[in-house]
Amino acid sequence: MTEYPVPGKPFKCYVEEDTKCPILYFKDAALSADLVYQAPKEQIKTMNYNVTGVVPTRTAKDIEQVVKEHVPGARISYNPDQKVMAYFRRPHGRV
Repeated sequence: MTEYPVPGKPFKCYVEEDTKCPILYFKDAALSADLVYQAPKEQIKTMNYNVTGVVPTRTAKDIEQVVKEHVPGARISYNPDQKVMAYFRRPHGRV
């Protein structure tokens, strides 16, 4: 939702407008993975790492509004996918 509108591409959101979710920028996730990969092997204490986004306090619609403040012509639509929605409806902390 944050990158497509800049070059004028439409973005289809697969959740409902009022869905709250943690936000983690994909480049930050990639950086985290790279940092773990490059860590000195002798300092690795566990093989599992959890990288998470900020606490979900904003809805998809909130994010859309911020995007449109910066990219007024942003084309953002909603087409909720039930599998995606099931993920966000699960109890917090469970996959």
